[in-house]
Amino acid sequence: MKRLISLALCLVLMLSLAACGSNKMRSDYILNFDTGDSYAFTSKYPDFHVFRGDIKLKSKYGDVSITLCYYNDLGFNITYSLKTTTAQADKIEAMANDENHSLYAKVTLGKKELPIDGYGYFIRERGAPYPYPNPNGGSVTFDLSSSYSYTKRVKADKIHFEFLDVSTDIPLSTVKGEPIDSERGQEYLEQMTSTYVVTQSWNK
Repeated sequence: MKRLISLALCLVLMLSLAACGSNKMRSDYILNFDTGDSYAFTSKYPDFHVFRGDIKLKSKYGDVSITLCYYNDLGFNITYSLKTTTAQADKIEAMANDENHSLYAKVTLGKKELPIDGYGYFIRERGAPYPYPNPNGGSVTFDLSSSYSYTKRVKADKIHFEFLDVSTDIPLSTVKGEPIDSERGQEYLEQMTSTYVVTQSWNK
């Protein structure tokens, strides 16, 4: 059941990245990331601090890739993946579900470590059996998504990301969201609500 919950949560986090405030009463601006059906909201200020790209890191557990990150006054969301061998997949999944959720990234803004708020994963590799190990060998990719609590306006051009035994700085650029009441904002909102499934957040 826990694995099914984590699958459902990660689907919503990776498609919408909007679990922090997806209603008009709390949100004044909306942003489309031009990466498929990926949207985010903010309130008070239109600024989004965004990373769109592909940072690759080599961990002893496998290859780590960071593909999308943003923050605003509703918090942070980061999407990343870990490609690991099937010999380690059992261990990786246990870390995702342990008491401390130790698989998920540590994010630091300046000297402040941000508290994790939501997290989830799914196993992307085609044909990967469950449970492990895979008798045919090969690798398994865990797609992960985490959100972090931070509700102040911050001007920063990077955040520090630590994942298992690797770390890096993630550069951020500033883009402005569309007002929800604008024509473009309403168009994004309609696209979003016609796409998403309803689920509940899995919070610590």
